[in-house]
Amino acid sequence: MRCFIGAELPPDIKSKLWKLGRNIKGKHVEIENLHITIKFLGELKDDNSISNIISRLSFIDNYNSIKIKLNGAGIFPSKIKPRVVWIGVISKEFIDFMKNIDDALYPNFKRERSYIPHITIARVKALSDDNIKELGSIGFIDEVEIKKVSIFKSTLLPTGPVYSRIKTWVLK
Repeated sequence: MRCFIGAELPPDIKSKLWKLGRNIKGKHVEIENLHITIKFLGELKDDNSISNIISRLSFIDNYNSIKIKLNGAGIFPSKIKPRVVWIGVISKEFIDFMKNIDDALYPNFKRERSYIPHITIARVKALSDDNIKELGSIGFIDEVEIKKVSIFKSTLLPTGPVYSRIKTWVLK
């Protein structure tokens, strides 16, 4: 089963982010799927793998909610060859949280090379100059308190991915 660890967003923020991407030509992330990926786990072979991950991440129970700022938009990998349109996440505390999760899962999972927290709002094959200009004009969006972190199972369907929660931690 294909899995990742993600931070959940409040419904009002999901709605605001979904509206930001509506002028972009491409495959928009469904409103219910908007999240911040903390760590992509890939294909897990069995429930034992999930139990091991949950055990290694038990320290999350002691975390307080984390405040983040949503600020700016960007494109991965580049403007010349865009594939992902994202909204930036600013928070040293959240990056430290991501690093702690990464450390707890090593060596069973490869360490991340860098930590660029973001929310994917669309997948594209190309962007118009107007889209690029519009994305460049997006500044501060909102402050958000992250209160839930989950391990998600991602089922890929022809209509797009369907996420289901395997384990959720509610931050204090």
